[in-house]
Amino acid sequence: MRQIQLTQNKIALLDDEDFIRLGHYHWCYRGERDGKLAYAIRHAKDEKKYRTTYLHREVVGEVPPDHEVIFKNHDRLDCRRENLAVVTTEDARRHHRARKDSRTGIAGIRFNPDGGTWSAHIIRGGHSSSIGGFTSKKEAIDAHRRRLLEENPDLHTAPEVIERQAEPEQAEGHQACRAKAA
Repeated sequence: MRQIQLTQNKIALLDDEDFIRLGHYHWCYRGERDGKLAYAIRHAKDEKKYRTTYLHREVVGEVPPDHEVIFKNHDRLDCRRENLAVVTTEDARRHHRARKDSRTGIAGIRFNPDGGTWSAHIIRGGHSSSIGGFTSKKEAIDAHRRRLLEENPDLHTAPEVIERQAEPEQAEGHQACRAKAA
């Protein structure tokens, strides 16, 4: 495993063979508005225009139509092959985390204040399907995880999130992301 220094003092992770192929480019950090980790990108010249290229998409190569690349451990700067999966758009939606306005903080889990119970549900094909009602939050979470694992066990073999810290001498040279020809 190797690290690529990005702008804004961020670091992306790559496998050794991908680092040899992609490590010589100038990669930048493109942040999200809400402060969450975002993506490693570069600007590549394609004929006469510059286009944004994402590191994770460069690692996996060509992605078929109606498919997306997901990060199994939700760390968008962990571009190791074991953390990336090309899945259908529907499978990618199953892998999403809970919404910001979720009262429980867990996707697919709801608290029912009238009865003081918890319910687990799953959305497939645009329709919500109940997994069941439970007396504790833990029981609802466990039932939800079991259902997700039954449907697609490959999405739940995520590697551990790796803590990383930028070396100060490496970060000094990357103050802004400038468009560079590939």
